[in-house]
Amino acid sequence: MEAEIKSHRPRWPETAIFWGGGATASLGMKTTVQLAKSIWTLADRNLTLEERVRSAFGNWIDDRYGHVIRDLLLILGDDSMPLGIEAGKRQFAAHTETDIMEIVQYLRVTYDWATLREVIHACPIRRGESPDGQYVPIQDIFNVLDLHIGSGLGFRVPGHGQSPGMFIRPDRLRHARNALILLFLLLHSLGYQELIHNKQSVLKTFEQFATVLYDLMIEEGLRLAREGKPLQERNFYLFSYSVISMNWDPLLLWLMLNCHKRGNNSVHAPYVGNPPQKLKLFLDIGALSGVRQVDGKTPDIWYSFNETVVQRINDPEHVTGRRARVGKFFFPHGSSSSRECPNCGKVVVCLGDEWSLQSPGIFPPLPLPGLQFGFRAKSREEVMARRVRGCFDGVQCPFCGEITELKDTPLILQTNFKGGHGPSLEQIQRDMRASLEGARHLVFLGYSVPPDDFIYRSVFTARKNHAESVYCSVVVGYDPSAPDKWLIGDELKAHIQRVSERSGIDMSFVQMVESMWSIFGMQYVRAYARGIPDVFLDPGSQIVSADRVRELLYPANGFAPGVFPSHQVVRN
Repeated sequence: MEAEIKSHRPRWPETAIFWGGGATASLGMKTTVQLAKSIWTLADRNLTLEERVRSAFGNWIDDRYGHVIRDLLLILGDDSMPLGIEAGKRQFAAHTETDIMEIVQYLRVTYDWATLREVIHACPIRRGESPDGQYVPIQDIFNVLDLHIGSGLGFRVPGHGQSPGMFIRPDRLRHARNALILLFLLLHSLGYQELIHNKQSVLKTFEQFATVLYDLMIEEGLRLAREGKPLQERNFYLFSYSVISMNWDPLLLWLMLNCHKRGNNSVHAPYVGNPPQKLKLFLDIGALSGVRQVDGKTPDIWYSFNETVVQRINDPEHVTGRRARVGKFFFPHGSSSSRECPNCGKVVVCLGDEWSLQSPGIFPPLPLPGLQFGFRAKSREEVMARRVRGCFDGVQCPFCGEITELKDTPLILQTNFKGGHGPSLEQIQRDMRASLEGARHLVFLGYSVPPDDFIYRSVFTARKNHAESVYCSVVVGYDPSAPDKWLIGDELKAHIQRVSERSGIDMSFVQMVESMWSIFGMQYVRAYARGIPDVFLDPGSQIVSADRVRELLYPANGFAPGVFPSHQVVRN
């Protein structure tokens, strides 16, 4: 009897895409280093508030939102309380003076910018080659904050100028951490506004990339159906790639959701099964997460598809009018478009109010009326939160009805102290680790593993120690002088040597390749040095090549021999 029992290994996506800040750098979305430099500039003690805001955000944003940003910083403690009250009167003009004082006091305590500035200046400065190149790494700021918050102990910061040193209590450190998250969301939201106004052509290129991903999964689904794979099993319905977004911004998710919606609703959508039914694609963003309805009139939830739903839809005993495939999309560090309810612990993702690449509101609202970016209150509770409490960042939890605020944004940052996050992120991280167990190919698009990030290094090392070989593709940084092709073995080693001998350039490419060599071995690592989006474009054009995307995800030209024959996955 035991001899008849077959071995079983759960099916997971064969390719895992790690999507990092470098992937969207050409869109103007700030990388981690650029975020750190902007925050360092805002904390500068030698510049006026006007100079700091213009330097940190750039001319386009300053011309349109500079007055609101300056008022926000004044409210949060950039200067004296009276100046904060005056800024509050400008921003909350519809409220009474008593209400304004309460609103300003609440924001000033909850998002303690004054304390955050002290913490930033207590951290060691990383100096660049130019005077404006210095900054404090974000990881260092959060290491200081998380270490002391976790221990329940404060610390003393040195004085400056005529100001004596001060002791920062641990409760203020939590509020300083809130302020840092607020600044991230402010930089992301305003960077996105500049993107949709000034960089539509580049955005269209990334939309093409998302469209090719959609086409490949439709093509793959039709092939697997022809091969007789049962529609209700993972061998058919699970995408052969997963996305692990190390970015906090939801830009790739938004592009993919738009492409899926357009394809799913098209009259040209293909059919599978018997009787034939329309094939549709969906994304699974986590069991405890849902998306606030984009085009709904209430804050009701749109549940992302998961495997339970797909198995029921694809059950051959039921004619549902559609058959589905689903892809895994992980935000292991959280997303700036999400809120974790302080009451029920579930996560709602806010992606605005319209299905359009020109939608101004794919991020939740910020605390000032002038920083709503098209967000519309959709319930009486949200309206009253704004009208009575001045809570303009309030978003109602569609699960339990509680009002969430910006401080409820669940972000894990590049820190050595990653504990203490909520159940939603814990579940996402567990699912992500499990999915990597089945991956044969890891693709790093604009993401470099920090040298001291022992958690991810240990995950990759554990995966490498399995019986099957794991292959790794690195697309990090941008070198216009590099050849427009994949480099491997001695050719990659020679390129690394040439790059290392040049001065004044970004060394992230070299560091990432060498890091992957140390984990996987030289013969299992290839790299493309011309960056993103060049890696998936037809040479000399802005047209995304389906063939180059296939080679990116499912290499078959001398790399990973036998793993992806004809750029396809083999599922038995």
